[in-house]
Amino acid sequence: MIQTVPQRGAADPSAATKERLLDAAEKLFAKKGFLATSVRDITTEAGCNVAAVNYHFGGKDALYSAMLRRRVAAVREKRLATLNAALGAGLRPTLEQTLRAIADAFLAPVLEDETGPRFLELMSREMVDRRLPATVFLEELFEPTSDAFCALLRRVEPRLDQQSARTCIHLFVGQLGHTMHARRLFESCPARRNKLTPWPRMIDEIVRFSAGGVRAQLEEVPR
Repeated sequence: MIQTVPQRGAADPSAATKERLLDAAEKLFAKKGFLATSVRDITTEAGCNVAAVNYHFGGKDALYSAMLRRRVAAVREKRLATLNAALGAGLRPTLEQTLRAIADAFLAPVLEDETGPRFLELMSREMVDRRLPATVFLEELFEPTSDAFCALLRRVEPRLDQQSARTCIHLFVGQLGHTMHARRLFESCPARRNKLTPWPRMIDEIVRFSAGGVRAQLEEVPR
């Protein structure tokens, strides 16, 4: 039998099927959760046969892991790319400009398109019904981005030691994260949406508050 060799540059059907399965899994796991989503649900959404999940991933659990790690990697790379784009080489931003750049980088992957709310929903579900080891999120998302944020903060305020910078960053992104989740609750209730402060103003206030905290921390550092 003569086998047909795919031409260079031609689409790989196997890779395309995997991507459809990952996309479908992300959508359905975010919407319904792991237990309420069946393999048939996923393959129907992806437009392929039920055996495709085992063929490409070895089962529902492995598909879930691959799906979430793919999204975690995308969020990490988006945050780092946004941070690098905001800060040109050789620039020395102010503390407020630095915190604003960190805020924009932290928020960019979860606010810019429909994948952001899905990621937040997946993370919320993962906190209640953990399917992956915590080390996955620490090593593949939180530590790389936190390290980059801390390095930038210490470049602008070199008197901060590593532990102090890390504390400042954790408190700063904690405010952003809390505000982001609170906004989702208010946005889900139309009658309460008028109580929301516009995002740009809210970020400005968080930056101003946090800059004051960083400077207070610096006052305790011997000159």
